[in-house]
Amino acid sequence: VLLTGAAADTARQAGAAGTNPGIPNGKILPGDGGVNVGHEWHIEEVEFADIAIEICDGTVSYIDDLGYEDYVSQHGDRFCPWSADLVDLIEG
Repeated sequence: VLLTGAAADTARQAGAAGTNPGIPNGKILPGDGGVNVGHEWHIEEVEFADIAIEICDGTVSYIDDLGYEDYVSQHGDRFCPWSADLVDLIEG
């Protein structure tokens, strides 16, 4: 996920503290966005939340198996994987 602005700052602070920034909640869009290589979708406008509604929860493999169009038609245009963990930060 490409993080910018406040979301990038939140992730940097959490990474430095060895904590998780929260649940990423972003708008799911078609195409890999240049960062989600190997997938037909990506997320933008990411914010981190402490809680999120169940309808936007899921996994990468769930979206890949269902397909971008079907995911959006069934779950809306947000993706908020509750089980997401910050594993690495790559500064560009």
